[in-house]
Amino acid sequence: MWNRIVIILFFSILSASIFAQIELKSPTDFLGYPIGKNYTPHHKVIAYFEYLGAHSNEIDVLHYGKTYEGRPLLLAFISTEKNLKNRENIAHDNLLRAGLSTVSSTGTEIPIVWLSYNVHGNEASPSETAMLVAYRLLTNQTPKHYEVKSELLTIINPCLNPDGRERYVNWFRSVAPKHVNVSANSWEHREPWPGGRYNHYYADLNRDWAWATQVESQLQMEQYQKYMPHIHADFHEMGYNKPYYFPPASEPIHKLVNNWQREFQKLIGAEIAKNFDARGQAYFSGQTFDLMYPSYGDSWPTFNGAIGVTLEQGGHSRSGVAVLRNNGDTLRLINRVTNHMNSSEAILSISVKNKTKLLRNFTEYFVPLTYQYKDFVIQGNTPVAVLKEITRLLKNSGIKYYSVKRETQISAFGFHNQTTDKAKVAPGDLVVPSNQSQHHLIQVLFEPKTILPDSATYDITSWALPYRYGVEAYATTSEIYGLTNFTFTKETVNNSNEKAYAYAIGYHSLTDAKFVLAVLRKGFWLRRIGANSEFKGVKVNKGDFVVMASDNKHRIANWQQKLNKLATESKVNILGISTGLASLGFDLGYQTNTLVKNLNIAIVGGNGVNATDFGAYWHFFEQERAVRFLGNHD
Repeated sequence: MWNRIVIILFFSILSASIFAQIELKSPTDFLGYPIGKNYTPHHKVIAYFEYLGAHSNEIDVLHYGKTYEGRPLLLAFISTEKNLKNRENIAHDNLLRAGLSTVSSTGTEIPIVWLSYNVHGNEASPSETAMLVAYRLLTNQTPKHYEVKSELLTIINPCLNPDGRERYVNWFRSVAPKHVNVSANSWEHREPWPGGRYNHYYADLNRDWAWATQVESQLQMEQYQKYMPHIHADFHEMGYNKPYYFPPASEPIHKLVNNWQREFQKLIGAEIAKNFDARGQAYFSGQTFDLMYPSYGDSWPTFNGAIGVTLEQGGHSRSGVAVLRNNGDTLRLINRVTNHMNSSEAILSISVKNKTKLLRNFTEYFVPLTYQYKDFVIQGNTPVAVLKEITRLLKNSGIKYYSVKRETQISAFGFHNQTTDKAKVAPGDLVVPSNQSQHHLIQVLFEPKTILPDSATYDITSWALPYRYGVEAYATTSEIYGLTNFTFTKETVNNSNEKAYAYAIGYHSLTDAKFVLAVLRKGFWLRRIGANSEFKGVKVNKGDFVVMASDNKHRIANWQQKLNKLATESKVNILGISTGLASLGFDLGYQTNTLVKNLNIAIVGGNGVNATDFGAYWHFFEQERAVRFLGNHD
């Protein structure tokens, strides 16, 4: 009797498991409209992946954070149930291949393929594609679906930029007519300023991979560094009159993109071409999209050992759900989704075919090489706030950094003076050695001069960290020995001179800037120094600020004590000045030292204003300087 019950229960559980795998709702059934009929709001995209995660044992869903506007960011891991249970070991073993872990291998041999959709919000078909790709993999409808699930760990990010995409989708759904109008001149094909391409702060997330200034990039980077995939595919859209672009990338290609990476880009292109040829789809490759600037969704993964590729479908916001092309064809949303779906599946198929090569070449990528410049040094007299920002970036990229135990002389190229000479490396300097796993990425981020095999680049051609941060730095021609852990110079604050005639505030770093804004918010009036000056041994530079007794003593009770307390809390040194009479430069009361008061910041945007410029200032003031401002979008 009990045996019969056990057998019945076993087959009931087995049947339920099989049913759950086979009877998953398609995106069309779940959403209530066919994929391609309209754009899916972000919360429904998330809901569909959560539904898949709840009803299939071949997908894990991870919420890894939220955007500035509070929308969830999600990753979906698709593989066999066995592989998913072993996901942490698969990730660890890949870090071991990259030299980013020293713990013993668990013996997994599973390549990781990461598919990123919708980094530009108004290139909106990729999120629709993500749902379809996941469904087809889970219901065994893709080419080589069994091999893909058993031989790979596939990671899907359905939307890297939910805020931008939702800005576009909400606008489109609010103006879309009852009957589709294919004319590119109709309302729903003309997206208003600032457009949905960018995130909340109008930043282009496809140029933020290395710098990670935005919360979406920072959270994505945390996850990426845990897995370090072998393939990273970034899905985009371009002008609707263009067909479809897939790799290989065009020149200029950075000199540190190795032969294997170039070869595999061609293999991916050939695999996609077979599918497009069979369906009679137009396409091009090897043109337009280069591989130079290290902060794209294809180049940054490339310099982290992956095969990074860009896929571009003709479409974009001007295409709506259907648009008439110049060649007389009507491009529909479902066409765009279908092409991206087939590219996604081709990438997975070619990865299965080349599993062994992917693992081997990924491992070899991280073996240190010999370079002209061995180590890179940033001088320790750099403002602490700047050093903290640089070390944050290095940590995000898995790059190790050190200092030296004792002072030494070494031959080095100076970024600041563009000459090679003897340089002093001292304790407190920040040293980044090339002899570590991330040697390729280090060379790219610190290269003194970018070599361009072709002068026609997609957009950005200069990025070296010493230039970007304006710091004094060196590239050494021989290796530095005697390295030790880097620690920040202790910030000492001595603000006890409460009876000074005036107080000088240096203006050299983000910390200084935050302090100046905090002083203004407290109601103090300041004077901006117009020329380098000196007052009884106290030097102030053009651009520094001075708080004078005459401007504040009748307005703020106990102003000196309050100013000193604020400086101490902000870890900023202010210098007491005993006289307004200058021994060098101009007296404090002279007209060149302009009065600054009543802090009101306005950022004006709208048609005719570059959205990314507007967004950069918005982010700068609101996130980095923590001030309120008046915004005018007109």
